[in-house]
Amino acid sequence: MKCMSAGIEVAYADLFTYKTPLALEQFILGKKEEKNQASAQENETKKVDSVQTENILDTVLGRNAVEHVDEIKADKMGDVLLTGA
Repeated sequence: MKCMSAGIEVAYADLFTYKTPLALEQFILGKKEEKNQASAQENETKKVDSVQTENILDTVLGRNAVEHVDEIKADKMGDVLLTGA
């Protein structure tokens, strides 16, 4: 119960799988390290996605200027739902 209260993820079965306090500690620390690595990878992916999105927006919005207005061509959009406050 103390583990759960402290936010340490341990199942009752883990107490039988990892029979010594040292083995249980190593298991818990390993899980934390895995989470930290997964979190770091996720953050790196978000950074890459953010840079890619920024590059795409720069490319698209870079042509959104008066000097490119003659390049605008009418195109059928289909159904559009506008919402807002």
